[in-house]
Amino acid sequence: MNRQREDRDRTPGTGNSEVPGGSGGAGTDEDRAGPLSRSFRAAALVFVAYPIVALIAARPDAVEAALVLTGVGLFVGLLLFASRAPESPSRSSLIGPAIVLLLLAVATVVVLRDPATGFYPFYFYASAGASALQPPRRAVALMVLSGLSAGAVIWAISHDAATAIVQAVSVTIIGVTVFSTAQLRRTNRELVQARHQLAVLAVADERARIARDLHDTLGQSLSVITLKSELAGRLLPDEPERARVEVRDIERVAREAMASVRETVGGYRRPTLEAELAAARETLAAADMTSTIESADEDLPPGVEAVLAWTVREGITNIVRHSDAHHVRIRVGRRADWAEATITDDGSGARRSARESAAGEEGEREGSGLIGLSERVTALGGRFEAGRVDGGGFRLDVALPVAPPMR
Repeated sequence: MNRQREDRDRTPGTGNSEVPGGSGGAGTDEDRAGPLSRSFRAAALVFVAYPIVALIAARPDAVEAALVLTGVGLFVGLLLFASRAPESPSRSSLIGPAIVLLLLAVATVVVLRDPATGFYPFYFYASAGASALQPPRRAVALMVLSGLSAGAVIWAISHDAATAIVQAVSVTIIGVTVFSTAQLRRTNRELVQARHQLAVLAVADERARIARDLHDTLGQSLSVITLKSELAGRLLPDEPERARVEVRDIERVAREAMASVRETVGGYRRPTLEAELAAARETLAAADMTSTIESADEDLPPGVEAVLAWTVREGITNIVRHSDAHHVRIRVGRRADWAEATITDDGSGARRSARESAAGEEGEREGSGLIGLSERVTALGGRFEAGRVDGGGFRLDVALPVAPPMR
């Protein structure tokens, strides 16, 4: 299990060709920027020229010139703040809203002092700049406030309700348009990141599946090969014919294991209960263990049958490799809407065989196959229990939910 976690941790998450569609987690400079795109910021800076040109053409007094330049500076500052602000800034940050409110105040003072100068675009600037602020509710409130301020000033100057309403709606709509564009861009970026993360998880899950399936597939086959090799070695001097039979069995099991590995890597491996019970009987016999196998002829969903088959395989593999049992009992059946598999033995499990110690298998952790089996059972919403029983022996119990038959 730890090895699987390490594989998941080492799974490339950024800029790795193994992950389809991955573009790297570090992100580009534009991804790290705020919700205002570079193109919008460049276009917005062009609009800064309008108040400057109008200021030169109108030749206002020093106070009005200072107010206009202040408004331009506030708009540029708002653009810079919005471009550098993170996507989810602290809700306590009031710098952006403060700039918008100051810009609205400057625009109101300038327009009321001299309505003929035409510095109404400051309201549009305030609304467009507010659209990039976070959180969205605050941005919407500032956009609406910009529109209401523009409409109120027009009403105060001209008492023309229609013009005031049009101005208020226009200012608000400009902000909403920019806001919608920024939200769409943000959503698209989040979708790309989500797709990348799904690809990373898919790679990690596939690695874990292959590792788990190879462990479960090869465990029993290698145990049978080991047992039959030892038996053939003992029979060879006195009973060469029987030894030849065992060698043929070794060849058969090895070929079946190779086929199973190919199926596992290809994702086609799905064991059946009938085959696993037959293999369990043969494996236990090769290990000089007696067995009692009870199996009801039930029609189970393929996924449920596969997990029960893996249960039989893993249980028998552990008994042969880690137990000194003499008798093993396997019971597979269905109770109401649950399919169950129970494997018990009478061994102490206190010793490992001499061949495993000689082969240097200290690095292999007992129970890693049971962890993989537990993951399979949990994925189907089943129950998994494994442990020693009173009086000696070990018990493996798996129960999986089965949909009730259609009536």
